[in-house]
Amino acid sequence: MQINIEEWVESYYRKFPIISKALIQYWKTIFELTKLLKPENIRYHQDYFLPLLFCEVGYEDPQSHDGIAGWEIKFFSGNYPENTVHRKTMESAIIGLLEKIPNVLTIQSSVDITPFLDITPDLLLLCLESCNTTKTLSPKIGLCSLKKLHTLYFRGCNDLECIPPEIGNLPNLKYLIFESCSNLKKIPTEIGNLPNLCELRIIFCNNLHTLPDSICKIATFSKIKIGNLPNGFFIPDCLHSYIYKY
Repeated sequence: MQINIEEWVESYYRKFPIISKALIQYWKTIFELTKLLKPENIRYHQDYFLPLLFCEVGYEDPQSHDGIAGWEIKFFSGNYPENTVHRKTMESAIIGLLEKIPNVLTIQSSVDITPFLDITPDLLLLCLESCNTTKTLSPKIGLCSLKKLHTLYFRGCNDLECIPPEIGNLPNLKYLIFESCSNLKKIPTEIGNLPNLCELRIIFCNNLHTLPDSICKIATFSKIKIGNLPNGFFIPDCLHSYIYKY
């Protein structure tokens, strides 16, 4: 018995042929990779398999984004294979999907997709969750391409130690959130170059010991929400009036 990828995908995305076609190619690649690396995850008699990386695509209501219609992509419950060749196969599947789906507005991902973000210049929200594959985001992140991004959220990225200074090149970023990034050690001073930043949120980041005072330069800035930070966490004098504690 063979699992019918086309039938499985089309049952969910019948009304959206462009999305369906893109997902069929993605799932075919992931299926073959799963069959190679985790054959026990495939149950032919049940017409079911547990993929190495799940993916969902959903329509974004224009009311959620100031009248802009588009798509949300989620990559979750998976990691890149350790083998370089197999990792490139998975990366190619992700890239192919990002290239084929128009107007991607939101991405949530448990794998590091930052090197491919130049493919999604309309992105408004990026959430990297439990993405533990890198100590520092590469300058190749494509930050300069994300001119529309308004929310950048890191959650449970325990390997992440620092953020590149290129983060200062996001002209429309309003919300920057670090939650449960246990090894984050530094937020760059270039955060002060974000002209529209309104809120910084830092929770359960046990190795972060201070904030850059360059934040004080941001005219639009209104609050810093902090919680469960290490003893002795230093807050520059100019930032005390912005602090809200959980």
